[in-house]
Amino acid sequence: MRRACLIVGLALVAACEAPGTELLVPLRVINWYPSGNAACVPRDTGIFVTFSEPLAAGSVTAETIALLEGTTPVPGRLAYAPDTATVSLWPDAGLTWATGYVVRLAPELAAEGGALLGVAVESRFTVQPQLGCLEGLECLSDRDCEPRRCSVTGVCVDGCAVAEDCPPGQLCAGGTCTP
Repeated sequence: MRRACLIVGLALVAACEAPGTELLVPLRVINWYPSGNAACVPRDTGIFVTFSEPLAAGSVTAETIALLEGTTPVPGRLAYAPDTATVSLWPDAGLTWATGYVVRLAPELAAEGGALLGVAVESRFTVQPQLGCLEGLECLSDRDCEPRRCSVTGVCVDGCAVAEDCPPGQLCAGGTCTP
């Protein structure tokens, strides 16, 4: 009699085994650049978003990852680096001075393993004003002053503002580099 109980007991244990299931953890954003509510972001910035796991390549599209000025999409090039699970978006032209932008991620973004972002996620940032973010600063690069040049002192000039704006061995006199 004792043997029968043991056999029945083993059968019950085997019958209680849990069915095989796979739990999908939602895809997450683990890093942004520019970070949320950043101010004084350069006009020529790229947008970078790093995810918790590699993305399904087909889910990285202009519809699932967008840069918006107001409600208008900003044209740009999307790239994906699977080794770091990072998407980059490079606007086709410089962003507008002192303007707010939104990076919007769609819920349909999917990881290689099938997990979805599941909710729309946004990050906002503001491009630096034309006069710069520091008092008296007008420019950070020549691109800020087109067609003029950006002096090392942070002002737009036609020639030079200080000797450091001139080639080595020349001086800045009256806004002109001279030997």
